[in-house]
Amino acid sequence: MRYPPSSDGVMIRSPPKRMGNYELKKAPVRDS
Repeated sequence: MRYPPSSDGVMIRSPPKRMGNYELKKAPVRDS
């Protein structure tokens, strides 16, 4: 799972458990 560089880099480093959906909304995966 790759996340594009964003201002929320710190949040992206968190495990995609509870913030997973939030991360996808803020920075959608552009690896598709």
